[in-house]
Amino acid sequence: MSAQSSMNGFVEDLAIQLAGHGFERGEEGRVFRRFSLQGDALILEVQPSNHSSRRGLVFYINIGLVHDSVWTRCCRSCCCCSTGTSC
Repeated sequence: MSAQSSMNGFVEDLAIQLAGHGFERGEEGRVFRRFSLQGDALILEVQPSNHSSRRGLVFYINIGLVHDSVWTRCCRSCCCCSTGTSC
């Protein structure tokens, strides 16, 4: 089995597990996101490595937490932010 086939199988299995925890799969296929009711996002990405071989699959799991505060949501809806002028 090739490293690419192993990676694809791993990502497919991971997608099933993460879906059970409320994660949505992105168009890229290796990025998963879960949003809170407050707008925060937990992002998980499976990044393949060039060091994989037929004997072993090497990859990284990148995790990001994006905090969406009330101030940020308010600012985005503010007319000055949408027009680029200063408040």
